[in-house]
Amino acid sequence: MSNLKLVHSGGNSVSLTTPTNNPSSNITFKIPQADGTSGQVLQTDGNGNLSWVDQPTNTPAFFAYDADSTSHALTDNTATKATWLTDVEFNDGSGYNTGTQKFTVPSGKAGRYVVTTGANYYSNGNDIRTLMTWIQKNGSGKYVGQYSLVNSYVGGIRHFQANCLAIINLSVGDYLEPYVQLDRDGSNTLYISNDSNGPRSNYFSAYKLIV
Repeated sequence: MSNLKLVHSGGNSVSLTTPTNNPSSNITFKIPQADGTSGQVLQTDGNGNLSWVDQPTNTPAFFAYDADSTSHALTDNTATKATWLTDVEFNDGSGYNTGTQKFTVPSGKAGRYVVTTGANYYSNGNDIRTLMTWIQKNGSGKYVGQYSLVNSYVGGIRHFQANCLAIINLSVGDYLEPYVQLDRDGSNTLYISNDSNGPRSNYFSAYKLIV
């Protein structure tokens, strides 16, 4: 068994050696011409060419929420984008835009994402009937959501929290947006409750899975 032995000036050495078992053919590894950056690892292309690459991470990752001190009125039985999600706890990779409430997959970050959103619905007339919270992909459809038949023509529902979660395959440039819809029995005003007292029940978040 052959060794490549590198001797330190202090006398000790570091050795590179061949595999325990005989390789099926002669193998050549071509090392990079320069060092990588801190934290990078060597990766092979399967043909012996080695390169420095970043280790996989769960970024992009963000958590957006509503920090308003006032509630947000909703039009009865109308799809409404969650434009109140203008604050972020974190926005690693800068994929979330607080001005448009849109998450866009950055270059080089295609893959599977865990995505979730939630909303706290409120009716001052205790007449919530049906509601839906969902995530829209690339400007159309209800990609994933929660539908709830809360109260059919019987008063009594004032607040209701609805959340949804999914694992979604996303390509570079794909974008996601959070939507809500609320239906009432009567004619009272409908709202998204504010989160000024602490609970962040109105939110939108995502992170990339390491697979």
